[in-house]
Amino acid sequence: MEEMIEVPAAKRVKPPIRSSRTERLRNILVAFSTLVCIVPAGCKDRSTRHHERAIDYLNQGEYDKAITEFTKAIEIKQRYADAYCGRGSAYYEKGQRDLAIADFTKAIEIDPNSNAPYCNRGIIYCERAQYDRAISDYTVALGIEPRDAGAYSNRAMAYIGRREYDQAIADCNSAIDINPRYEKPYYNRGLAYYQKGQYDRAISDFGEAAKANPRRADTYTNRALAYAGKGEYNQAITDCNEALEIVPTHVPAYVNRAIAFLGKYEFDQAIIDCNMAIALNPDFAQSYCNRAIAYRYKGEYDKAWEDVHKAENLGFRVRPELLKDLREVSGREK
Repeated sequence: MEEMIEVPAAKRVKPPIRSSRTERLRNILVAFSTLVCIVPAGCKDRSTRHHERAIDYLNQGEYDKAITEFTKAIEIKQRYADAYCGRGSAYYEKGQRDLAIADFTKAIEIDPNSNAPYCNRGIIYCERAQYDRAISDYTVALGIEPRDAGAYSNRAMAYIGRREYDQAIADCNSAIDINPRYEKPYYNRGLAYYQKGQYDRAISDFGEAAKANPRRADTYTNRALAYAGKGEYNQAITDCNEALEIVPTHVPAYVNRAIAFLGKYEFDQAIIDCNMAIALNPDFAQSYCNRAIAYRYKGEYDKAWEDVHKAENLGFRVRPELLKDLREVSGREK
């Protein structure tokens, strides 16, 4: 976002893939359900045995071995939709998104009545900000399995990406109706309420998400923004501290705590947090913009302009009001 005290917009979350090795992806702002690989019933033919070994490797995080076993299963049984879906999951974990999409698409071609490959492909489309495609895939998946809470929660994230917050809230409500103990729709609905400026509702939903999963750092950093939106900066700082207890290198916690310190006019503390965020991720433009605000109010205008330029060079659009104010107080045009 582009306020005088910069608040980051809801992030596009890098979603986890459906396997047991997903904790490493949890701290990147998420909010998606997991992928499914189904072991087919029936006799233990060679293709099935390769598939089952592949699932074991996938769950152990040995993705190359999983891909090898899924490929062997496909070589024996060429129209093995579950093997294509599983191999797509392994490709996703390796960061090979195009190959993952190709495998999920092949699984759909073979078995268009399975909702898992639609959900899995939708995750990647949402990650790539191809929200229309993601919504289409989740809608098909829900037509196949109307009580898939994860598909509702995922589609909500795509609606948030399109800034259709009421639609996102409706999908989260559906997910919660199906599974009231499911963390992610509370988290996603909190994001939507935050974007609508309904901070109390956002805080309540992030609180429910934290109850369901108290070790997710993003929940606290996003609730911190909602507290900051209400001017409750001490609560925001407390939530950022909680996030940093969970993940000491969590960049959004430093960024959002800096926002809270700016709100309290504690500019030196804000600069310290911005410095830490920049040290951890030099390409996070928000940190430079927030530090520029702190320098501006400390009267260090040259440093403020330097940070503004760094933010702009990283593609960040600095709010015109901040630029105008900085020109007036510094006597510089840029």
